[in-house]
Amino acid sequence: MITIGVDFDGTIADTTKHRLRAVQEICGLVLQPWEMDREVLQDRISAEELRRVKEQFVEQNETLTMHSEPIPFALGWIAQLSKHCAIRLITDRPGERFSYAVDWIAAHGASKYFSSVHSSAGTTKGCVCLEQGCDVLVDDSVRHVTDLVGVTGILYKQGAPRDMFATGLLATSWMEISGIVSGLGREKWKIETAYPQIQQADPCVVGL
Repeated sequence: MITIGVDFDGTIADTTKHRLRAVQEICGLVLQPWEMDREVLQDRISAEELRRVKEQFVEQNETLTMHSEPIPFALGWIAQLSKHCAIRLITDRPGERFSYAVDWIAAHGASKYFSSVHSSAGTTKGCVCLEQGCDVLVDDSVRHVTDLVGVTGILYKQGAPRDMFATGLLATSWMEISGIVSGLGREKWKIETAYPQIQQADPCVVGL
């Protein structure tokens, strides 16, 4: 059985829209959801502006989290994947913010799909994945899916151009994520062959 680590913010819960609003208010920038990534932002805004954006989100975290909508079709695909895979929530949220994520999952009736929930605060998601026996990590942050050891990283970026992550596996919908994981389940070493087929079948569909 494949074990999948799944991020929370921007991967199953659409908290990204709150950060986008903060970037617009603080920095005057209008960004696309897929651009909300530290690796993308660091060349667009100052370190001080980035700190203020994060601070605003943290200060209102409970309210913003609980009012976030699910990423399109994410919970439906997670429900399907949980029939064949072990699903583990892996988020870098610490303390109370971690508990808000767990509460959000419960409020959306999705707790039953997750075999366990984990915070990577104080360590890395890669380390948590190894400790929990994850074969795959699905995350919307470039830094979390690169340089993984023994774990396949899938970068989820809704609506992103195909060339934004040329060095790894990019999925722009949860259908693509499911297809990649299905390929891993059959033959792990066939993932690079299977992905172009999925890409061809679903070239630009967002959230389907």
